[in-house]
Amino acid sequence: MNLLLLASEDPHEVLPALDLLPHRVRRAEPEDDFPVCDTVLLDARAPWTDAAALCARVRSAIPWATVIVVSSELSLESNGIGGDIDELILAGASPAEVEARLRLLRPRPAPAARDRGALVAGDLVVDDVSCTVRLSGRLLELTRKEYQLLRHLAQRPGRLVSRAELLTEIWTDDAICTERTVDVHILRLRDKLGPDHRTLIRTARGRGYKFVAGGTTASGHSRRN
Repeated sequence: MNLLLLASEDPHEVLPALDLLPHRVRRAEPEDDFPVCDTVLLDARAPWTDAAALCARVRSAIPWATVIVVSSELSLESNGIGGDIDELILAGASPAEVEARLRLLRPRPAPAARDRGALVAGDLVVDDVSCTVRLSGRLLELTRKEYQLLRHLAQRPGRLVSRAELLTEIWTDDAICTERTVDVHILRLRDKLGPDHRTLIRTARGRGYKFVAGGTTASGHSRRN
């Protein structure tokens, strides 16, 4: 599970149990803009923390995210925890308890992709509002160039797009890039799509790439083309 921690301290300071669990944790300052994700941990250990206000910010930016408040007993006694939260965990909770609570979380329904003006191609949803990509409901962790590359191809389903076009449209701010740059990014992008979906992007040898919305395999073994 990929978690986003809104805190001024490192994850092991906020919730030590995370060090012993296999989840990836990213951290963002509470006052900064934070990246889109599915699960957010709010550090509310300090008595003066306004967990309700932080939760409202998350709900405004990512309505579908589940919100977990990490609290201390002192904070609970002094001001309680308000806001539309999904779970409360004490900072001293054991790894087993934290893992159990994470497993019991139920994702909130996301707004319909088409209602947000997102690009929908089969199981792929490219959302320009949140700059995210979901594939069969799974959030893909893409770099900025990978996101732009996939979006450019998905906007032109079935059309052959040359490497030269991709370099011109996507690598506009890079002084030295070659067609090999495109090939490397396509390779990484296919790896992130996974074995069942890597053939969403087809190769025309010596010519370029094509997005095919039905390019999936049933067995998990892809055709390398």
